[in-house]
Amino acid sequence: MGDMNFPDPNTTTEHDGWDWDSEKWTKWGSCNGSGDSKPEGYDDTKAIASGVMTTGEMVVVNADGTVSVVEEKIVLGQTFPEEIVSSDVKQNSSGNVTSSAYDTDNNLSVVVWTESSGIYIVAGSMEDDGSILYGTPFEVVAVPVGHAPPQVEYIESSKNFIIAYDDKNNSNYGTAITLTLSPNKTFTKGTPYVFLSNRAASISVAAQSTSGFTAIAFYNDQLGIGQIFRCRVAGSVIEGLGTTVFTPSGAYGATPKVVYNPLSDLCVVAYTAQDNYKGRAKAFSMVGMSGNGSITFGAEVEFVNGG
Repeated sequence: MGDMNFPDPNTTTEHDGWDWDSEKWTKWGSCNGSGDSKPEGYDDTKAIASGVMTTGEMVVVNADGTVSVVEEKIVLGQTFPEEIVSSDVKQNSSGNVTSSAYDTDNNLSVVVWTESSGIYIVAGSMEDDGSILYGTPFEVVAVPVGHAPPQVEYIESSKNFIIAYDDKNNSNYGTAITLTLSPNKTFTKGTPYVFLSNRAASISVAAQSTSGFTAIAFYNDQLGIGQIFRCRVAGSVIEGLGTTVFTPSGAYGATPKVVYNPLSDLCVVAYTAQDNYKGRAKAFSMVGMSGNGSITFGAEVEFVNGG
């Protein structure tokens, strides 16, 4: 019968000849007649619909012919943490989920989390029944948890992921690594690249969708300043293009966040200034980044007046 939009049954129990019976919408008729009566000798006919409630809930046809609201559920694979739902980033007993990303080429989502033994990633596909089927967790690197939660970003031009983290096995140096994902949910990793030869306390990653240019924002704990490392990813190779200071007073308290806007082809880095605890942001372009040329920032904007 096609999709229909049903009203909230809490406010009305009738809609265009359909009735809500406390569990489902049904519409009764007859095989050869009209009206609500059932001719003798004929079976009931019941029309079934699937669509969306006006409350935003999706309804589907069940195996028994009834209509019900779709429930979110997760199909877990292997040893993936049991309390992770969808792409939520949350603490749970099995590990600490730190970031997620989406592979537009393979139509797969990935989630990154940390255990006491290292950093892990897993890929998942959305199934027809609304569940997520995960592959086998993959160990990105066997390092203890550092001070900066690992961050992942998908790079469309090179068709792989980049993960940035602080390597506790190497003096908490800021480090990045590439990962290539196959359609069968298996990963191949590249060679780690050290972008900061001292402690990176906070990390955020953004990538331009078409060029492979990538920006990693972080807090340089030794110098007490906020910086952006610029690189270009080609295949599994990370090419360093230099580092630029985005705030000489550091990014205190909150992790600096950098995001890419494909509509304007600009990035924005947001952070909390250490001198007055105010929220600030700057825009910059990754177009044409090459060599060790510095990033040119737009005007700094204050969006939260701290105390």
